[in-house]
Amino acid sequence: MRIETIGDCTLYNGDCLEVMAGLPENSVDAIVTDPPYHLTSIVKRFATGAPAQFGKDGAYQRASAGFMGQVWDGGDIAFRVETWAACLRVLKPGGYIMAFASTRGFGRMSVAIEDAGFITHPMIAWLFGSGFPKATQTRVEGMDGWRYGGQALKPAIEPIYMGQKPFSEKTGTANIKRWGTGAINIDGCRVGGDARPIMAHNGRGAGASPTAGPQTGSSATGELTSLGRYPANLIHDGSEAVLAEFPETTSGAVTG
Repeated sequence: MRIETIGDCTLYNGDCLEVMAGLPENSVDAIVTDPPYHLTSIVKRFATGAPAQFGKDGAYQRASAGFMGQVWDGGDIAFRVETWAACLRVLKPGGYIMAFASTRGFGRMSVAIEDAGFITHPMIAWLFGSGFPKATQTRVEGMDGWRYGGQALKPAIEPIYMGQKPFSEKTGTANIKRWGTGAINIDGCRVGGDARPIMAHNGRGAGASPTAGPQTGSSATGELTSLGRYPANLIHDGSEAVLAEFPETTSGAVTG
C-alpha cells in the first residue's frame, strides 16, 4: 500500500478492505464509493466459458466479460455484508454513505448495506444521456424492429444508494454536536433558477395556494427563500438528451 498526502488529503493506494482495517473506529466523516458493478454474473449462471461459446452474434460473449470487459468487475465484493460492515465501523455515527451501482445490481448491493447496519434513505437517481443499448435484432419473420438482450433498452439511469450510520446519541442535535456528522447542508445544495411565483402551504393540511413574488422555493410551513429550489433525489448530466425529457410546463400548478 502506498500513502500520499496532497494538501489536507491523504490518499491510500491499496485494497479498500485492508486500508479500512487499519483505520480507527468512528474516524471517517462520509463514504462515497463506486464499487464494481459485478456484471459478470452470467458466467456463474452458465458456467465458465459457456456464454462466450454460445451464439454467433457475440451477445453472450459481451455479457460475460463484465463492465467494459474488465476483469476487476467480477466477484461479489459489493454484495457482501462484511464489506459494508467494515465501512460502518470506520464511519462516524450519523455519517452518510453514497454507493453507486448498476440498475441490475442495485437491489443486491442495497440489501447488503442495510444488513450491515446502515439506515437506508431514498436512493438518488443519476440520469445521463450517454448510454447506448446493446440489443440484438431478432431474426424471426414478422418481428422486424424487435430486439432482445440484457440491455435491450437504452440505459439512462444509474442508482446511488444513500444511507446513514445510526446516531450514537439520543437526539440528532446531540449526535451532531459530538461527532460533527448527521445532517445535510440543504441550503448549500439548492438549485438556482429563474425567479417565479411559488406554492405556499395553505395551512389546512392539504393542497396549496399560490403566493406571488420574485422568490423561489418553499416548505410545508410556507417558508419563502430566494436561494433556489430544494435539492431532490434526482440529478442529471445536463445533456440535451436528458433535458428533452423535462420540458417546461405549467401543468403542475395546484390551487387550494
